[in-house]
Amino acid sequence: GSPRAWSFSQVLFSIGSIVMAIGVGLAAIALRGRSSASLVYLGSALLILGSAAWTWHVYLRASDPRGFVQGSLPAWHFILYSLLTLAGLASIGIALVRMGLPAWSGWLMVGGSLVLLVLYAVFKDMPPLVYYLLGLVLGVVLFRAG
Repeated sequence: GSPRAWSFSQVLFSIGSIVMAIGVGLAAIALRGRSSASLVYLGSALLILGSAAWTWHVYLRASDPRGFVQGSLPAWHFILYSLLTLAGLASIGIALVRMGLPAWSGWLMVGGSLVLLVLYAVFKDMPPLVYYLLGLVLGVVLFRAG
């Protein structure tokens, strides 16, 4: 009912993906020099590219809320965002396992990414919040590791 509130909510959706991508980029810089740090850089790059696709998609949603509700907006932005984000999170998970950080965290990132990929394939949609939950796990693990 409120075009302003709709537009503002889309900005917040976009910011979530950008913050996660930047956070992983900063983690990659902090982990440089460790074995498999290149996988964290790869994950960061994939998250940044996915975030760009997501930002474009939410811009379209903010510009054309009716098109979003009717399902007439192009879907490739969201598909690209989802695939790149899941690939980035899986890459980071592999890096966690190889770096000697708690193995459960890496396997959770890889396994969670695969589960979310299957769910995305089944439902053809996935709320971005679930991707951020894996990012939260990453943040906690890295924070605790120092």
